[in-house]
Amino acid sequence: MNRLLCRCSVLLFVWLLLLHPQTFAAENQVAIVANPEVKDTLDKEEIKQIFLGKKTQWKDNSGITFVLFDNDELLTVFLKTYIGKSPEQFKNFWKKQVFTGKGKMPKAIGTPTELIKFLAETRGAIGFMRSEDVDETQVNILSLQP
Repeated sequence: MNRLLCRCSVLLFVWLLLLHPQTFAAENQVAIVANPEVKDTLDKEEIKQIFLGKKTQWKDNSGITFVLFDNDELLTVFLKTYIGKSPEQFKNFWKKQVFTGKGKMPKAIGTPTELIKFLAETRGAIGFMRSEDVDETQVNILSLQP
């Protein structure tokens, strides 16, 4: 029975991997990065609260500025993994925030170089990017709590 269960689990994993290989690959490559002064450790719920505009201050009471990396594939993976929304749902959420006067559309940056520059120069800034594009001399990779 245990062997059968094990085989079924392996087959399910392989099936999922074949069905969505880019999601599995990209999910492991997303780095949550911030201004070098940001030293907070975050969990998934805190990341969600930040990118939904509900958490606006770091533990030291300094302001949070979040920015999106404008890459469709990585944005989709980030939103699915950390926010629990599709890009369309996320966009509609922010449209409603703007319409009701509760927020403004998040800033989106198109290249890793521009994103790193923005994060390095903006106190309290946070974003995400591919792990391979991170320049740890200019930004801080935030540790994630389980």
